[in-house]
Amino acid sequence: MKTSVLRRLALLWAVLLCGSLLALPAAAAEVDAPYAESGDMDYIRSYIVTVDPREDGTADILAARPDERLNVVCEADSGVYDAWNRALDRISPASRWVMFLGADDALAAPHVLAQAARVLDRVPEDIGFAQAGLELGRGGRVRERVARSRAEIFRQFICGMPLLTPAVFFRSTLFRSARFDSSYRIAGDFAFVAERLTPDNLALLPFVASYMELGGLSSSLRFRPLLQAERKRALAECVLPRAADIVRACIETFEDTAAPLDLTRQSI
Repeated sequence: MKTSVLRRLALLWAVLLCGSLLALPAAAAEVDAPYAESGDMDYIRSYIVTVDPREDGTADILAARPDERLNVVCEADSGVYDAWNRALDRISPASRWVMFLGADDALAAPHVLAQAARVLDRVPEDIGFAQAGLELGRGGRVRERVARSRAEIFRQFICGMPLLTPAVFFRSTLFRSARFDSSYRIAGDFAFVAERLTPDNLALLPFVASYMELGGLSSSLRFRPLLQAERKRALAECVLPRAADIVRACIETFEDTAAPLDLTRQSI
């Protein structure tokens, strides 16, 4: 995995890429040259980059990389979910899918968007969440590939994160009348998914979409107490009201343990 210059500069939290078939928030790596030269660019209508000017010089870096599709939103925000919501307010109505990557995340390969476009074009309209595989690593080196079965996803409601957010394609219609709860600092994506995910609106994709650098906010030991407190809050506010539906989903998917990838959780 090549670590891009912009990724090393740690772009703050969210970049939103809006494509003719895809609307994707992504990390800084997607703005870098190796991706700009790839066939994936055919699927990108515009970049919407949310930058907090108090944090770093990201806006200046992006200003030096002119692109007519680049729309930099340079505003102070209250955290990751506020930044994502500001980006969502600006996505094109023509965009069909949205993907969120943080500062240390990247697309797993140069042609991921082209591959995703082909697969997502065949996904039924009632699918709201399309989960791909996720690579985990440190220093840009992949250590593990994770791809959950449907059974494992619904079992994760209580003990973990059902979906692997950096590798999820969200149907844009999910955000027509809803946004992330910005009072969360870490678990806002869990709360959003917990209120909406069902076996009927979930699809599993047969490829790895994204890379996540370990040691960020959600995987840091320093922030684990906050993560646990926010997960407990989301369990009470979002999962408990749907407890019967979630138990039924666990029963329905109990034997659906097929791995969506040929190599699941393979150590590298």
